[in-house]
Amino acid sequence: MLNVKYNRSYYKNCYIEGAVDAIWGFGKAVFENCTLNQIRVGGAYTAGGTETCYFLFDQCTFTAVSNVDVIVAIEKAGKDTVNCKTISNVMFGCTWYPDLHVYIKNSVVTAPLNPTAWSNNCI
Repeated sequence: MLNVKYNRSYYKNCYIEGAVDAIWGFGKAVFENCTLNQIRVGGAYTAGGTETCYFLFDQCTFTAVSNVDVIVAIEKAGKDTVNCKTISNVMFGCTWYPDLHVYIKNSVVTAPLNPTAWSNNCI
């Protein structure tokens, strides 16, 4: 999970994985040639804070592949892993606040998206 604070950021050739929101925060960020992987059913790639937030994804790949290490750790803790084994209903963003702006261009999505893809009712 990546917290983009109150600044401007540039990420290139990176891998970001999240179990609820992969990227969240209050800043402005550009992601170039990055892979974003969601490892939870119903999780989202982005969530903005209470202030104006801008995320631009260019030449990125959006995936939803289970993380075996996370599943093993959850099982060792005696918790249920049903939401981590077969990922579905992934969303591009949790729009809890009106000032989240997400731009996606020249990118590939292999994740099984929720039909609405955007929601203010995320987990």
